[in-house]
Amino acid sequence: MSEVTVIIPCFNNAAQLPVTLSGVKAALAPRHDGGLCFEVLLVDDGSTDGTWNCIRDATGSSDMRVRGIRLAKNVGAYRAVVVGLLEADGDAVIVMAADGDDPPALLPRLVTEWRSGANLVLAARNAAGGGLLNRIFSGLYYRLLRLLGVKNLPRFGSDFLLADRRVLERAREAGFRPGNTLIQLCQHGNAAVQVPYEKGKRAGGGWNLMKRADLFILSIMTATGLPWQLLLLLSVIPSAIVWRLRPYEHLVEITEVEAASILLFAVLVFSVLRYLRAIMASPPVVSEHC
Repeated sequence: MSEVTVIIPCFNNAAQLPVTLSGVKAALAPRHDGGLCFEVLLVDDGSTDGTWNCIRDATGSSDMRVRGIRLAKNVGAYRAVVVGLLEADGDAVIVMAADGDDPPALLPRLVTEWRSGANLVLAARNAAGGGLLNRIFSGLYYRLLRLLGVKNLPRFGSDFLLADRRVLERAREAGFRPGNTLIQLCQHGNAAVQVPYEKGKRAGGGWNLMKRADLFILSIMTATGLPWQLLLLLSVIPSAIVWRLRPYEHLVEITEVEAASILLFAVLVFSVLRYLRAIMASPPVVSEHC
């Protein structure tokens, strides 16, 4: 019997998690008769509310296998997903949000496409959500990733997907790097299928401007596939060309273009250093299983 592991990263989702789990169980329960079984793997990303208590209560349910992993501290949703991907042992994995933005009713469609031969099924957002700033960020983010050659990337992205075991194994062998874990997973799929859907409009879970900037930097750097040493070297070249390495006796001799090159150099070096910091970060520590 094939098994599908549903990975749900959680951070301060005590209010919504029971509703999401109820929806997941209702959507997948009929599938048990089709030669499939399911398990739900909940990764608590250092929550400070009652999320872990909700997870422990859910593991006592008998209608579907539920496991819980508690991280010692908050490491971010994508790193929490990596913990789940490394722990999962199903023939396929599904990653979805805990806050209700990803409709559980779509799960049977993802599973059907997988059983029809797709090794990667993406629930593709049909529009960029949020305010003007978020739409600008999303548009630039996904456009740059596509320009860098990222495969199987929907126009407005996807944080809700199913990946076959073979795709997961290829991603594990390549190793997960800082940035958007799901985009890295998409890189290893072949027969990708997109299922359009409308993502919910629930308020984001702490995605402030700095976190968005970090995600942008890390994902773009990771998508290049280049070592950080080379990235640091490349960050110097644009400024060196414009600056022409000529000396100045007075600061006022610096042109506007050259001043802009200094700013560009600073931004690029800052980005590479943030990337290096993320690469060298300690792996998430699991403090408890249930």
